[in-house]
Amino acid sequence: MKFYSLKRGACGIQLKEAQSINKSLSALGDVISALTSGNKHIPYRNHPLTTLMSDSVGGTAKTLMFLCCSPADYNRFETGNSLDFAQRCKDVKNKNAIDGNDQTSQIKALKAQLTKMKKEKGDSPKPSAGLMKKPTSKTPVKNLNAKNLLKNPI
Repeated sequence: MKFYSLKRGACGIQLKEAQSINKSLSALGDVISALTSGNKHIPYRNHPLTTLMSDSVGGTAKTLMFLCCSPADYNRFETGNSLDFAQRCKDVKNKNAIDGNDQTSQIKALKAQLTKMKKEKGDSPKPSAGLMKKPTSKTPVKNLNAKNLLKNPI
């Protein structure tokens, strides 16, 4: 079965490649539409491209977009569509990371919440194993032979 594109003259493998590119761009357009309209669900998982770009598009990374326009008359529709897409991309606002590291602030907030819950429950924080008192030279040491271990296990 031979597929053929009238404008580009693509057929076979080139046509399938063009369809794959269009599918990727369509998925990216869906993500950008969801981000600009304020939807709670952003369809990042609908395509591998948008899954990879989830941190960049609407995430915490700085994102740049380059647009290629053609002055030729026969490309005016594609150029117009590209400019419309770029305008929608411009409206996407990325999240700002708090103090440059969102995980650090999240960990601090969780530790504070844990401490508050322990105080409410009445538990005092227990020392960790590394902070236990070490035996000194004055601490008596038992005779650790086999007979004594059987009689008095440690």
